[in-house]
Amino acid sequence: MTETGLSDFHRLITVFFKSSYSRLKPKIINYRSYKNFETEVFLNDLKKSNISLKPHDPNQNYNVLTNVFSEIVNMNAPLKKKTLRGNEAPFMTKEFRKEIYSRSRLRNKFCKIPSSENEKAYKKQRNKYVALRKKCIKNHLKNIKKGLSANKEFWKFMKPLVSNKDFSQKNDITLIQNENIVTEETELVELFNNYYINIVESTSGIKPERMEDCNPNISEVS
Repeated sequence: MTETGLSDFHRLITVFFKSSYSRLKPKIINYRSYKNFETEVFLNDLKKSNISLKPHDPNQNYNVLTNVFSEIVNMNAPLKKKTLRGNEAPFMTKEFRKEIYSRSRLRNKFCKIPSSENEKAYKKQRNKYVALRKKCIKNHLKNIKKGLSANKEFWKFMKPLVSNKDFSQKNDITLIQNENIVTEETELVELFNNYYINIVESTSGIKPERMEDCNPNISEVS
């Protein structure tokens, strides 16, 4: 409450709201790099591989075959990992991402040192960014597959292009168990699993009978 000096009993009430939101978790994509992949080299490696199979052990043969094949594939096309933003635009490209970084760098430089030279460089890069963004959206629209006739699929595709709002909703689950906040995925899985396993007994108070107890012949089925 703040004294305004206009009245003896009327005071100005000021309220501050501190709001915050948690960002979407980054997306981790695993993929194979075929940059140095050569078909002839890959086939030669398969021919040179020494695979010893046993005639009466199919499980062991399957494990040996898959392990050898996986090693050769990883050697010719190694697995790689890349991290994307949680609200990554569907039309994002490598070139467009570089232009965004350059625009942000020049904007921060201009805000720190507001000179005419920095302003000119920032505006030039901003115009380049806007032009490239329109080009990427146009190319993305051309490359999408036909068949977006369903209303749900249509708006799922169009909403990121026509709105600047955050179209990606956070799907994280938060539960309160025994006055403790649970956010870890493994703990959440265990809680949901225990809940649905015991849902009959918790709602009716009667422990369900096992199928083996109702029909003893079921245990004989293999």
